[in-house]
Amino acid sequence: MATHNRLPVLEIFRGVAAIFVVIHHALISIEYYHHFSNSYLKFICHIGKYGVDFFFVLSGFIISYSYAQNKYNGFTGFKRFLKLRLIRIYTPFLPISIGLFLMYSLFSSFSNSDKEIDFLTSITLIPLGKPALSVAWTLSHEMLFYLIFSTVFIFPKIWKEIILIWTTCILINYFLQPSIESSIYPIILSPYNLEFVMGCLLTNLYYRGVKVSINLLLPLAIVLFFGFTLIIWNAYYEISFLSNFIFTLFSSVLIWLCLDINVKPRESFLFLGTISYSIYLIHNPLQMLIVRFYPKVQTELSFLFLVFLILFFVILTSWFYYNIFEKSVSNYLKRIWIY
Repeated sequence: MATHNRLPVLEIFRGVAAIFVVIHHALISIEYYHHFSNSYLKFICHIGKYGVDFFFVLSGFIISYSYAQNKYNGFTGFKRFLKLRLIRIYTPFLPISIGLFLMYSLFSSFSNSDKEIDFLTSITLIPLGKPALSVAWTLSHEMLFYLIFSTVFIFPKIWKEIILIWTTCILINYFLQPSIESSIYPIILSPYNLEFVMGCLLTNLYYRGVKVSINLLLPLAIVLFFGFTLIIWNAYYEISFLSNFIFTLFSSVLIWLCLDINVKPRESFLFLGTISYSIYLIHNPLQMLIVRFYPKVQTELSFLFLVFLILFFVILTSWFYYNIFEKSVSNYLKRIWIY
């Protein structure tokens, strides 16, 4: 059985995934405002968006890994788990989302596109319309996963059956694709949810001490990533979600590989992972502002400088937001509401 301790390599992955998403959105904005792009930039841009898929696999693993070390059970564990998740998601999210809602309401041209923003979605993450913060759709998936996962505290004996039923419904919906008019239904049965399930499965294998030879895991990771890059490079999207499925498998194998060989990064390397959620929340509106007011990009050198400028200001701002607001307010809420 794996030892019950912190897994710092996961913090590295969180930071890398966040930076990939920043680059993805930065390249989209540069192409939109400056009409500057080429096939290689498009390739990098498409790969960047899969940082979200990596996040989902990591979330599934981290949440189920934390539960495996959990000391609270029953309804007490259920309440504690949901309170911690609500603090974790909404404390940093609400100020940015409300601020953007007000900004879009007062200055509609602030957005890259016309937005009919739903206020309730913007503050609750219930998918009734478009949120003010564009990346909030992923947080709706996160909250759904937390709600379903929380049933393990109340129904531990049938939790695996609950996940199996959910997975089966998702697969049936994916292959049959029934036409149902609902804003919530697509979230519940989205194939993105399978990435959380994959993370949970990975935790189960890890905790059971299942061993797979590195001579198998490493070639498998290489083959999966090679297949994934071929799909992206050739823009082969005829089969919906195929690239996401393959990348999910690659992410799972990569995580398993790093855990199996017990990668121990230096503490200094964990910096981006620590502030990764703040990066995720802040980066899109901030990079859009920087790109919009940056002088016309006409050369690769100017493009690279702009990307590094975006990364610098996003990381710096996220560090301030994390230390001044996210960490302090979250800790305060935990003290008065949980501990």
